[in-house]
Amino acid sequence: MVNVPALFLAELRRSLTMMRRYPVNTVSTIAVMWMFFIGLVYGSKAIAGAIGPRSAATTGTSLVGFLVWFYAITAVMGIAGEMWGEAQTGTLEQVYLSPFGPPLIFITRQVAGLLLSTAQMVGVAMLTILVTKISVHWALGEMIPILLITMFGLYGVGLMLGGLALIFKQIGNFLMILQFALLFITMSPIETLHGTARTIAMVFPLSQGAALLRGIASGRESFASQWHNHGIQSLILCSIIYMVLGLIAYHLLDGMARKRGTIGQYEVCGVQLRRRQWTN
Repeated sequence: MVNVPALFLAELRRSLTMMRRYPVNTVSTIAVMWMFFIGLVYGSKAIAGAIGPRSAATTGTSLVGFLVWFYAITAVMGIAGEMWGEAQTGTLEQVYLSPFGPPLIFITRQVAGLLLSTAQMVGVAMLTILVTKISVHWALGEMIPILLITMFGLYGVGLMLGGLALIFKQIGNFLMILQFALLFITMSPIETLHGTARTIAMVFPLSQGAALLRGIASGRESFASQWHNHGIQSLILCSIIYMVLGLIAYHLLDGMARKRGTIGQYEVCGVQLRRRQWTN
């Protein structure tokens, strides 16, 4: 029987150990994310040539969207990054030999890392609120369930990318482009769209989740009203579909990598290498 709680605690200890061993990286992450948000909000205003001060409420919903984007890139890119890192260090075969299996291990690792990422994001949010004096309706009891449902679907996307990492190995540039695509999806106000554009935008769990969270953060909507309008149900269905598709895609790509015998390979400057274990 698979002991998921034990796996989660082990991955949580692993993440805490990594954070303690690299404190400069932890602090710099908070600083960079804060500066990026400030530049994103006020820089976009300057580029657009807007006149007059930006409202605190608008900046508050932008902060919520930015935090959702951070969680999105953590979920979507984390699994692919972990698989590539394990292949590079030569430990991916050990993950495959584990009774838990790679999908469960990497998803559990991301969930454990999510708790620590939340601590970092709290630091970013507090620093931003202190400096900008923005107004956010922090209804955490209503926002957290929506965020978790959204993350469930995003982990499915992460499994798809993880499968691609097994096949193509070096997908770093693609992941970098994907970061900005996710930022566009997150910050786009799909709640103001209509017709075909809104239908297309609602296909992605990230855009749905971000829109629902912005509605609560602005105080215009509540969890109950969104449930009544079937927004929550639509997000749940979309996330389930993406998770199922992610598992199927990962299974197919994993089978292709096994047939090719490239699970333990990675590329350096376009050259495929395989780690070998030397024995006496």
